[in-house]
Amino acid sequence: MDDPEKLMSAKYVAEHFGVCVATVRTWVEKGWLKAQLTPGGHRRYCLSDLQSFIKEREVKPLLPLTDDRRILIIDDDRDFVFLMLEFFEQYRNLSCDTAFSGFDAGNKIHQFRPDSILLDLNMPGISGFELCETLKNQKQTADIKIVAVSGDCRQSRVNKILALGADAVLAKPISVKAVQEAFQLSDTVNNVAHA
Repeated sequence: MDDPEKLMSAKYVAEHFGVCVATVRTWVEKGWLKAQLTPGGHRRYCLSDLQSFIKEREVKPLLPLTDDRRILIIDDDRDFVFLMLEFFEQYRNLSCDTAFSGFDAGNKIHQFRPDSILLDLNMPGISGFELCETLKNQKQTADIKIVAVSGDCRQSRVNKILALGADAVLAKPISVKAVQEAFQLSDTVNNVAHA
């Protein structure tokens, strides 16, 4: 989990928001962003303050403010969800959460704020198609990467989900290599966490 009190430099913040350091200073002067002063007089920014700034000003950083990537696994098949959770948890700097329905996913998306979603298309209630369309049509969630999964990957269904904004479609049963490619995960030992 990210440390909300982690301190970052103005340069770090500027690089992650795609602005110059002077712009970050202006945000502080206008009262939009809180800063702490070091004993040497340098400004430092807490992750929690940056998260508040993002929410209040409705801005999105170009790069994640932490090294952690967040993946939300949405599927009504609990065995599949737990299998994927185990797979993703072996990678460092990767946080995962789960949802077992489209309705449950709505709450998790706004709380967990994933960078990417592994989305089953065949769920009761709110289908993966409906959820994908909703997410891609909302400003706050339009940039979330969506990798759809389904046991029924007829071309018409693949075309439909891609047209709704999904970034990739994987057929169940899915291979390790396909997941690594879809989520841009390395298969090298250096990126895998060891107990």
